[in-house]
Amino acid sequence: LPIADFPLMPVEGLGKPMAIDLAPVVKRTLWSASSEVTRDYLNGIYLNAEKAAARFVSTDGYRVASVTTGKWPKGSPDVIVPSGLAKVIGDAGPGSLEWSDRLIRFTAGSVTITGKTIEGTYPDYRRLFAKVAGDVYAIDATELIDAVRRVRIASDARERKLRLTRRDGALSIRIEGTSGFEGEDEITADCTEGFECGVNADFLIAMLAALDTDAVSVQHDG
Repeated sequence: LPIADFPLMPVEGLGKPMAIDLAPVVKRTLWSASSEVTRDYLNGIYLNAEKAAARFVSTDGYRVASVTTGKWPKGSPDVIVPSGLAKVIGDAGPGSLEWSDRLIRFTAGSVTITGKTIEGTYPDYRRLFAKVAGDVYAIDATELIDAVRRVRIASDARERKLRLTRRDGALSIRIEGTSGFEGEDEITADCTEGFECGVNADFLIAMLAALDTDAVSVQHDG
């Protein structure tokens, strides 16, 4: 476009900047954001205050990811950052974030990214936080991802019902397909005989991949 025709985005009323590296935040939260056009208020990351810290949340109504990091700038509004904008900001590296109820701006060196926030009221995501009572135990995330992918072969495209069962020193992973097929595997885990739980295999893989670490603590209930 000619310079004269290029749209301007006036920025005013932005709050106090918050220093942050959004790359790990985006990676660990955006995987659970919705893509439904009918619920556009879920199509991004919700930035809101958690006491004195900033909490980044995404959910599609079935799963929820939450990361708390950085000091919440006093007086800043809660905003929903669109998924596309969040990805671009996440690729820019460490910088400073400032926002109003309508606009958000990220600055990293000579790069400045400005975009609009999503209008709408974000749901009470805290109700989706699982209330589990099982013991916390450690696993190797890579081993679990590999095991889930192996047993997932026995499922079909629509049903990804995975059952996790705690054994003494091991975690059993089992899946049943609707066509009579089944897959089962087992990995070493720092746990004792206990709970079973069901989970969507694809959700579990996405969650573990987003954490981007091998050492993971797990807690689940039946």
